[in-house]
Amino acid sequence: MLLTSINVIARWVEKLKRLFFDNNITRRKNYNANIVKPTFFVVKHLKKFIYDSIARYVSASKSVLDVGCGEQPMRGLIEKYGGAYIGVDISQNQQGSVAVISSINKVSFHNSTFDLILCTEVLEHVSDTYSLFFELSRLLRPGGIIILTSPFAFSLHEEPYDYVRVTPYQIIECAKKSNLEIVDLKTSGN
Repeated sequence: MLLTSINVIARWVEKLKRLFFDNNITRRKNYNANIVKPTFFVVKHLKKFIYDSIARYVSASKSVLDVGCGEQPMRGLIEKYGGAYIGVDISQNQQGSVAVISSINKVSFHNSTFDLILCTEVLEHVSDTYSLFFELSRLLRPGGIIILTSPFAFSLHEEPYDYVRVTPYQIIECAKKSNLEIVDLKTSGN
């Protein structure tokens, strides 16, 4: 009887974890925030920042690289603004729409290929932060823009491929060493 009770409690706990935490979701299909999940305010803030940045910087004929594109939640918005979208990820997504399957540390594009690089919630999954910044710098055209978001106080996810949490100071240092100029750096939370 006790074993059955423990199994019922364990199943109930697993159901609650799936309901309230996103750790089991490996790829985001959209940035729609769910009020019952603790990530609600984070996702809501991210969506606004990313959407506003895309609206500001993407225009007709701009080439856009979506690094770590996953299920490509921003593709439709980028294409709506006229951007020429290319997604790169370490693995193919469910739709089979990732154009380039590659590690971000060495992507097979020529130098200075993209007007805009979108790299959202990817930095924590790259073990060598400096090499990521060097590669983004190599791929970016002069005068181009990188839109980068990264969590700081966020639970482990996509384990075991969750390596690092960077501070704003680490982002500044990586950008400096990669000859990138930070136009705007925003933090949220405490």
